[in-house]
Amino acid sequence: MSEEINDLVGNDDAFDILNIFNEQASSSELGAGVHERVRLITIDPERRKDNNGNLIKKQLFLKFKKFNKEGVDVGEKDISFFLVDPAKESAIDNLHSFLSQVKELLSLFLTSEEISKGFDPLAVLYDADNDDREDDQVEEDFKYDSLKKKVMKKEKNFTDVEMAICSQFNKLLEDKVGFESNPFRLKLEESKDAKYIQIPRFDRFVEKAGVAKEDSVLYTNIK
Repeated sequence: MSEEINDLVGNDDAFDILNIFNEQASSSELGAGVHERVRLITIDPERRKDNNGNLIKKQLFLKFKKFNKEGVDVGEKDISFFLVDPAKESAIDNLHSFLSQVKELLSLFLTSEEISKGFDPLAVLYDADNDDREDDQVEEDFKYDSLKKKVMKKEKNFTDVEMAICSQFNKLLEDKVGFESNPFRLKLEESKDAKYIQIPRFDRFVEKAGVAKEDSVLYTNIK
């Protein structure tokens, strides 16, 4: 330990400064836990293919970066979401989950009114012109809380909705992300097989900065 760091021992800021040294010396890949001062740096809403031209079964590719108290980049994490498999019994639940996670991210930057106005990916399924019912009855079938398998009759329905989620998310946030964007908290966890670091599948994973730790939903029951 250097003389400069030795001199810090006993000072109130010692542990914070030592943590900064530790963060800078650590791997650039963020590990499990709650990370402070994270920013969403880039959004890629386009589908991707591997080197063989096969579609990668992931979508909405996001890059997050963590910064220390001095504003120095100390780590990063790339996050994407699995494409929904329409053939699975859990297809609707998985689509709901994707929608919820994306709306959670949007809530960091937008008000609930702005989200309601600008984010309606299920609208790509409306076909009110060819439906005998009133418009509000048609729309009810495509609301988030009432979406059922009978509405999603074709694989294309899932694809259309997922692509709309990605494109609308990007449109709403493309001018709000980057190195100077609003910081927030990000929670990551190990997969069950301990092979991957990922966002929680069912719990909240982001939270606005400034929330007291005792009131934080991310620090609750953290392992």
